[in-house]
Amino acid sequence: MGIGGLENYLYKTITGIDKNLVSSTRVPTNTNTNTNIYIHINSPEYHGIRRVHLSEYRGKTIAIDFSWILTKFCLRRKKDLHDNSYLHELEHFIHIWCNINGCLLVFVFDGKPNKLKKKTLDKRRTIKQNLLSKIDDLIINTEIENEIENETKTKTKMDKIEDLQRKSVSITQLQIDNCKAYMRMLGIEFIHINDIEGMEAETIFPYLFKTKRIDACFTADTDAHAYGCKIILKDFDYINHTVQEDNHEVILNYLQLTRDEFVNVCVLSKNDYTKGLIYCKIDAVFDLVRRFCYIPSIIKHIQDTQPNTHLDTQPNTHLDTHLDTQPDTQPDTQPIKTIQIPHDFEYDKIKTIFTSELPENARLQIDNSHRDFLLTKISI
Repeated sequence: MGIGGLENYLYKTITGIDKNLVSSTRVPTNTNTNTNIYIHINSPEYHGIRRVHLSEYRGKTIAIDFSWILTKFCLRRKKDLHDNSYLHELEHFIHIWCNINGCLLVFVFDGKPNKLKKKTLDKRRTIKQNLLSKIDDLIINTEIENEIENETKTKTKMDKIEDLQRKSVSITQLQIDNCKAYMRMLGIEFIHINDIEGMEAETIFPYLFKTKRIDACFTADTDAHAYGCKIILKDFDYINHTVQEDNHEVILNYLQLTRDEFVNVCVLSKNDYTKGLIYCKIDAVFDLVRRFCYIPSIIKHIQDTQPNTHLDTQPNTHLDTHLDTQPDTQPDTQPIKTIQIPHDFEYDKIKTIFTSELPENARLQIDNSHRDFLLTKISI
């Protein structure tokens, strides 16, 4: 979800830690390896990523990517996936963030996705349908074989069914309506624009930052960086009440990239709208943007290195170490896969999505929703 490889690239570049190797969001404070991400914001070692306690956001407003955390609420439950357990998860979440740590929350629901996401969404839908088919097959086979198999084998199959059920979870309209009703009852603000295309949480956050209604957003979607969200919180630790805090502007300064160049990296990388440059890891994408700055220049460079094709086969020591390759079982016969440009690469449209402001009718809906919320609180 979001920009392929971006989260680990930023984390590793700034903290020196490979996030793929970190097994838990509860990063220990007593290990020398990880103490650098608990540094103070004024420390010379601070470069835009750190872990903070939620109490640092006491009295501040945080926008929550609710469609994402609702899915997480369902995934956290090993059983009873279709009951109201997600409301208990929501209650627990609000209690920690608001009652214990004094944060102010505004929940932002995903609305109608951009039509350019159709291929990605269709692929996700197919994956879920395949998972549901596997579940049905497993249930039938388990019922048939239950009498002849021992208890251990049956339990293993049931565990597998349970795991597939969690992976195939989808948010329902009933769940959304129930959560909204619960938020109204608690007097918590939410935003849901479902009649305008492209109104997902990460596209709404920048407007909330611009109008100074929020101090941070909470989401795991790395698109939030592509859209330029100023402060991004993620990886919530339920036990220690800490989160990872990404400061977008500080990160750009550390990477020595302009906002436009960073967006170019996001456009050229795998994202929800395109495969990006094929066989090109995000390390190499950053290198290309640093060398050529502009997407047309990068594409021209790749095409010019081997005329009449989309392949970049010329040796390039600056990029070769970052290229994806097949397992090197026969180094003399296995060719290195070189960078390709997708034949339907509409990079200009994707860049427009990441950089455009919300349409006026969307801004008006958000403003009216906020005004109605304030009037409701006053009347209470």
